[in-house]
Amino acid sequence: MPILGLSKSTMHAYFPAPMIKLTLLFGFLASIGLWAQDGAASDVPVVPPLEVPVIPDDGVRVAVLGYHDFSANLPETAMRIRTSKFRKQMETIRQLGITVISLADFVAWKKGDKKIPDQSLLLTFDDGWKSVYTDALPVLREFNYPYTLYLYKNYVDGGGKALTIPMIQQMVKEGATLGSHSISHPYPLTVKKFRNKGEDAYDAFLRKEMGESKRFLEAKFATKVTTYAYPGGYFTPEMLPIGKEFGYTHFFTVLPGKVKRSTPDESGGRHRRYRANHSLSGGSRTGRDHQLATPRHFRQPQECR
Repeated sequence: MPILGLSKSTMHAYFPAPMIKLTLLFGFLASIGLWAQDGAASDVPVVPPLEVPVIPDDGVRVAVLGYHDFSANLPETAMRIRTSKFRKQMETIRQLGITVISLADFVAWKKGDKKIPDQSLLLTFDDGWKSVYTDALPVLREFNYPYTLYLYKNYVDGGGKALTIPMIQQMVKEGATLGSHSISHPYPLTVKKFRNKGEDAYDAFLRKEMGESKRFLEAKFATKVTTYAYPGGYFTPEMLPIGKEFGYTHFFTVLPGKVKRSTPDESGGRHRRYRANHSLSGGSRTGRDHQLATPRHFRQPQECR
């Protein structure tokens, strides 16, 4: 059999005998190697790539409303609404035929496991103001609306206007869902300061704010916490993968707009919420006093680059 395209006689003419033997040996070994590779490749099963199921958009758009503080007589602010106005808003929701869904229903709908009415709405309450218990809870009980509390650890049982642990326990007993709102509720300037300290310092800061808050709420109130509301609606790209690592599946900010089923949960999608402190049904164009949803106190968070 010719090696390297040369006949045996030609090889004798150009190469000495020892070199011919080495050439034949290398050719033999090379042929064995190629045969072995071909044999091994034929034994390896071909695994088709995993297909990520696509959840079709069902046309439903969910408004997520965010509240903070309540008062029967103090002046309204960006964070505080009169209790009487809040009740009118809840009544308007019922009159308009809008269904208030629980966070569990929202998550199941996003996964494609549950259908919800075309007009659906999610109620959320940030920080942990005591007035949520004293003022808002009686209204929520009256209309039998589910709701979610986004609490930050340092304000839980913090005295003064903060919710106490027994109050939160009672609300959870009645069906309230808990979500994390960080440890210290850092504002954008604080977040930027830690980010400017470098990657390691910022990573440690985020892990404390997002991780310890989740562990605290789950241990203190014996409930699962899987959602996170960015304090002030402010976020940076590093927050999402760290949050996912801790087991958060949905993240809320204050970007204007409603949530649809196809909004991604894990690839950068952040669910949008509205500040609903002042009005609730169709805006001034309808001639009503209670607009359904208006942007919250941060017009729009700016993502760090």
